[in-house]
Amino acid sequence: MAKVRVYELAKVFGVESKVVMAKLQEMGEFVHTASSPVEPSVVRRLTEVLAPQVSARSLVPNPTWLSSQRGPAGSSARPDPRPAPPPRRTEPRPAEPRPDVQQEIEASRIKEDILKSWERLTSYIPETYNNRDWLSGKSRVSRARVSFAQSVRNWVAHPDGNEPQLGTLQDALRVMHEIERRLPARHRNKSAL
Repeated sequence: MAKVRVYELAKVFGVESKVVMAKLQEMGEFVHTASSPVEPSVVRRLTEVLAPQVSARSLVPNPTWLSSQRGPAGSSARPDPRPAPPPRRTEPRPAEPRPDVQQEIEASRIKEDILKSWERLTSYIPETYNNRDWLSGKSRVSRARVSFAQSVRNWVAHPDGNEPQLGTLQDALRVMHEIERRLPARHRNKSAL
């Protein structure tokens, strides 16, 4: 149960916030304003104390409103202030994919793109060089970002059960695209190697 505010409790009990604040202060609770939060355990204690007192009185703040709203023959039933519920739809709604399924589909597409991008990037590198150092030096993307992209690629190629979040996959793919975009054309041409 989440914390509720004093004024919300006053609405529930149909009394002013001052009454609820005074009762809470009598119970030894510190409340300063009507918007002060109240712990769930205190709400339960307050309900035990305040509910019998409130039920003995009318919950309607203005008794003249009640007398003017009575139906024929002095019935005391109040009209239902809630609107009637909308009619139910008879035709079934088309099934929408769950958000987690959509994320899984997006993640699998990004994983494929990461593998293809990294394969393409490593095809530019001469065999005697370290992947991270060569890509960082030629594209002028920081070694940390290249290392991040490489580690995500390694996880995608060899998963160990700790799956990175979708945002991490997207960031790694962005870094790979940035590396490829910033590589000079002479390095992207295989015949120049």
